[in-house]
Amino acid sequence: MTVTPSATAFGSAHDLLCGYAAGTLSPVEVTSAALDRIDRTNADTGAFVAVDREGALEAARTAESRWRTWRGEKPLGDDWQWLPTWGVPVSVKDTIEQKGLPTTYGSVPFADNHQPDALVVQRLRRAGCTLLGKTSTSEFALSTITATRLAPPARNPWNLERTAGGSSGGASAAAALGIGAFALATDSAGSIRLPAAYCGVYGLKPTLGTVPIRQAWRASPVRSHIGPIAATVADLLYAWRVLTEDRTPVMPLDDEQLRVGLVVGDPDHRTVIDEAVAILTATGRCVLARDAVTLPPLPGTTTRDNDWVFAGDHLAAAERLLPDFWKRYGHELSGYARGIYDAGRRVPAWEYRAALDGMERYRDRVQEVFDSVDILLTSTTEAPPALTETTDPDDLGPRYPLLSAWNYAGNPALVVPLAPDRDGTPRAVQLVGRPGADRLLLRLVRTLAQVAGDGIRAATQPVEV
Repeated sequence: MTVTPSATAFGSAHDLLCGYAAGTLSPVEVTSAALDRIDRTNADTGAFVAVDREGALEAARTAESRWRTWRGEKPLGDDWQWLPTWGVPVSVKDTIEQKGLPTTYGSVPFADNHQPDALVVQRLRRAGCTLLGKTSTSEFALSTITATRLAPPARNPWNLERTAGGSSGGASAAAALGIGAFALATDSAGSIRLPAAYCGVYGLKPTLGTVPIRQAWRASPVRSHIGPIAATVADLLYAWRVLTEDRTPVMPLDDEQLRVGLVVGDPDHRTVIDEAVAILTATGRCVLARDAVTLPPLPGTTTRDNDWVFAGDHLAAAERLLPDFWKRYGHELSGYARGIYDAGRRVPAWEYRAALDGMERYRDRVQEVFDSVDILLTSTTEAPPALTETTDPDDLGPRYPLLSAWNYAGNPALVVPLAPDRDGTPRAVQLVGRPGADRLLLRLVRTLAQVAGDGIRAATQPVEV
């Protein structure tokens, strides 16, 4: 078969909600189509590790009944973002607990781990979303390549020989395939944005704490953000409304003039940056700052013994759910996870506290950059997705400081897809705002979509089977 990225079977969240409101689309039919697409593509892409067919269809039937009642009432507002949110399919990364399915965190010891809904999943259910299933992750969301001992690797829908990235590789593959309006994911060092860039879709890491992170397992409480991966701007806006429970529509920019600063990065990506600058300035709402921005060096993250200072967070999260975790299950971990969890037993508390202090100082220095700019524009990755068959499942994969910087600083960061390269490889840039400027980033990409077309990239073809 050929797997090609596409929009959802019935269009974006905008199209679904308008169709539900008019009675021309059925949540049950839409959810069934999404489930069928998983069946047709998952053997090749490895996007999903578990599917809740009955739960999704039951939620869709409930949504259909609610829309039937709603159509007898007078709609409120002129913008589609005022419509109810019921009956839109979404997926959940397998590091976020979802009642009714195991949450494995990509790790063999948790293969049969069942927990109540995480707080953010409760929001999905309140919004009336139909939860399709769990998308694949690297073990404990550590590697930038999604391959574990539990499941096949997540492959890139644009090129099945290449990785979808990590740790949210399954989520990005699902979004690129149009399976659901958005894929809920986590990001503690680029885990939303790297695979989104690899798979040619949007990836939003919100301001730290904007989307609730409380759940049973939380390995990176000071760095980890929860956010959406989506194929279109409309889907991104739908995700924002559902995840934040903010009903105010995100409108395009008006007469604002945003000062855009370029971050010094890989010179090989200058072509991509220049292309993004041209698109931004074409809106008439963005002015390029005169001087490029140099970010302060990242804070130190290793102890005197060269152990990762946040390894203890990871081990503690596992120990909380499975007491004596290291003693009982350490031998079952993949190579990269085993090394980190072993180190977690040794990290001194005083060095961990010193690292947290260093993060605070780093955040303060980074925010000074926004005294002279409103938005930062950066590259995303310095290399195309690795070939899946050549990747080492015991390897942490490449790291990209221009992505992880914003986990330490807490700023919102959004990966925006550009037109693919000549060989079909996705390309992307990153937009970053000051803390709390999430809506400004969303307003900007809504404006970009009006000027340059949704996604600022070439249209894709439907999935072929």
